[in-house]
Amino acid sequence: MMSGNGYHLYYLLGKLPNDEKTKALVEGTLQELANKFNNDIVAVDTVVFNASRITKVPGTIARKGANTVQHPHRMAVVL
Repeated sequence: MMSGNGYHLYYLLGKLPNDEKTKALVEGTLQELANKFNNDIVAVDTVVFNASRITKVPGTIARKGANTVQHPHRMAVVL
């Protein structure tokens, strides 16, 4: 998925409850992935561990910040 601000990978996690224990599990997993894979080209976003920030809806426009040549507003799409 292209969010408009970067690429996302999605994995089915099963029926995890939306609670503090699951939030801590996802946060820790993201941190471990960042430790293993972050480099000069790739960066794992470690702040999207809470349920309300996990995904963007395909077909919506990413409008974070000003619409500039360097950082244009882009549509989230499934690749």
